[in-house]
Amino acid sequence: MRRDCTAVLVGALLLATSLPARAIVLRFQPEIGATHRHKVTMSGRTNTEMMGHAISVQTTGTIDYAEKALSREDGLTRCETERLGGSIELTQGGQSQIVDLPSARSVADVDSRGRVVKTVEVESERETDEHSLMGAGPESMPTSSHYATLPEGDVKEGDTWSDTISVPWAPGGSEIEVTCSMELLALTTFQSRKCAKIRISFDGPVELDLAELGMPAGEEGAGAMEAVLKGDILTYYDYENSLYVYSEGTVGMDGQMTMPGMPGGGVMEMKTIMNLKEVMVEP
Repeated sequence: MRRDCTAVLVGALLLATSLPARAIVLRFQPEIGATHRHKVTMSGRTNTEMMGHAISVQTTGTIDYAEKALSREDGLTRCETERLGGSIELTQGGQSQIVDLPSARSVADVDSRGRVVKTVEVESERETDEHSLMGAGPESMPTSSHYATLPEGDVKEGDTWSDTISVPWAPGGSEIEVTCSMELLALTTFQSRKCAKIRISFDGPVELDLAELGMPAGEEGAGAMEAVLKGDILTYYDYENSLYVYSEGTVGMDGQMTMPGMPGGGVMEMKTIMNLKEVMVEP
């Protein structure tokens, strides 16, 4: 009897190991009319150096926002993102400054792979334009946790895919081309939801006129910034409900700013690293 049981167990194990890996199709098709709230927390540091003088600024902050699928037509989902509030605290040399972020709202058409096809509308308490809700600077980085796309076909654990997307960066219309590489680490259960555990790595060059960041221009111009934006994010995607329920990781930027008319050629080296966590907050 014991020999029969052992044979059955061995046969079951052999069968399990011979089965092909489970494949799944990941799509972005959220429930129309449902609203989901998210909270982003961040902490990091920006180090700059110019003519041998180094400055370090610590950054902490939180951002609350809500997402809602308004309608769906021809495979595109019209999504509303509303920033409900938040603040950024900057600390340098023991002195701190808190910047409250205004409420804001954007509407965009998103395809079934989670890619923004068209920005329809953007509103803010401080300004109305067609650019990123977060604006430039450290507070723009949480949006990078969504800078990924879903695969074109079905995938299984261990599969990878890549894409290139345009990211709104600064008021005035500047965008950067970000190359994203994704890997499906596991199909698992997270917070009682069926989720795809995905690692997202991305990078892209940043080339901006400093006037786009609000810096006044002198006789020789406002200067320019050249840098590389890069990040590494781990996210859990609820593939049954098309929801990013949890993300964490780091985003950084290395580069330099050139400011004409300043001593030493006006070249400032800079390095930013930001730790991020984003959670979906149930009503």
